[in-house]
Amino acid sequence: MTKTNDVLLSEDRWEKIYKSHRLKSFTKDPTIISYKRFLDNYRSDFKKGVFLDLGCGVAYLSALLAKEGVDVLGVDISKEAIEKSRALFRRNNLKGNFINADFLDLPIKSSSVNFIYSCMGLEYVKNTQKAIDEAFRVLRENGKIVAIVPVISLTTLTYHQLRGDIPDLPIIKNLMEFIHIRLLKGKYMHYGYEKSFTPRGIRNMFLKSGFKVSKIDYFDMYYPIAFMPKAIRPHFQKILKYRPFWPLIYIEALK
Repeated sequence: MTKTNDVLLSEDRWEKIYKSHRLKSFTKDPTIISYKRFLDNYRSDFKKGVFLDLGCGVAYLSALLAKEGVDVLGVDISKEAIEKSRALFRRNNLKGNFINADFLDLPIKSSSVNFIYSCMGLEYVKNTQKAIDEAFRVLRENGKIVAIVPVISLTTLTYHQLRGDIPDLPIIKNLMEFIHIRLLKGKYMHYGYEKSFTPRGIRNMFLKSGFKVSKIDYFDMYYPIAFMPKAIRPHFQKILKYRPFWPLIYIEALK
């Protein structure tokens, strides 16, 4: 399958990011711990079978799960991220499998994984519907997917424009693609092609793929807000929990 321009852009940007990444201690990292705490709510869904970390990056979260005996499969578009994930697992004597691939063409057998976790990954392809279709294909009957994505809000319409966010709204989407891609030549698209969604919009995509959507809600994670002075960060972190400012939501769905 020939890669589209948006996929190539995201691949290029993430490859550069991970080339400069150095493996770190991860057991006490506040962001990774916040993800782990969230996933502990789904332990009964992935305690058996394959846990697919879709867009694993350097797979620190999967490493925490592997330490507890979870059968981990990580997929990422960046070859560098996959190599460093393998090195991370070797360094910590952990078992796990990793595949370099994009979300639109997963080299995974249909109906073969029990649980899919995608943390800020589905937004990096223009054809998000196709990526969700692929997730549906590889998931077993009665399997569950939990995906975390940026939500259109005052945060994504302002601050996230510094990273080239494309709001997935009629007309606005085309306008922002024109500005970020045609006019600015991807200058601010630090992570490649990246979208934000409305809760209704992402729900409809999952329903169209055949999923039964059970929940959509605010994703409460540790959000570092590194560009702000440390003294005022806690105040802005509290503001992010109000709906007009939500940066992220999660969607939970069953096959």
